[in-house]
Amino acid sequence: MPAMLSLYEMGCLLLLQRTFTREFIEERWVRRAYQHTNQGVLVSVQIALVHAMAEGARMTLILSDMLHSARSNLDFLVPVLSTLAWNILVRVGMLDRALAIVTCGRRTPTRCSLLLQEVKYSMGLPRFFVVLAIVLARVLSRNPMLLVGEETAAYAILAIFLAETLRITDGLSRVH
Repeated sequence: MPAMLSLYEMGCLLLLQRTFTREFIEERWVRRAYQHTNQGVLVSVQIALVHAMAEGARMTLILSDMLHSARSNLDFLVPVLSTLAWNILVRVGMLDRALAIVTCGRRTPTRCSLLLQEVKYSMGLPRFFVVLAIVLARVLSRNPMLLVGEETAAYAILAIFLAETLRITDGLSRVH
């Protein structure tokens, strides 16, 4: 799952980068029209949203698998820990190095891929606001926070949150 979602992110990143280059950079009349504006913000927001959607999909896949299976064990730790390991490998540049080797140097990190690495610190947490909103709505409507027998889902969300916190903490320690 982590590799597939990373491929999704990289594919979207490539599409965004090529589209922006073709539509804004290569077209002289468009460059002139947007000369005194900050059209680069559009690409930055799209890159951030691509990662936010991937993170939301990751949590949805983990929780939907748990809620649709009859098991109530700690199987959710496999995708959570594999995602954490994958993120560490991506963060230290292993994916970029591997892609550079496989493509004989044609695929090197771009500003867009570097921006994607930076937005991973800020765009991983918003998915937890949805969970918080659901819990708050259940509490305000005088329902239990969790469905009976779904305590493992709470453990999974907590594990995903802790993995995200570890990733953010790792990133902040590299900055300082």
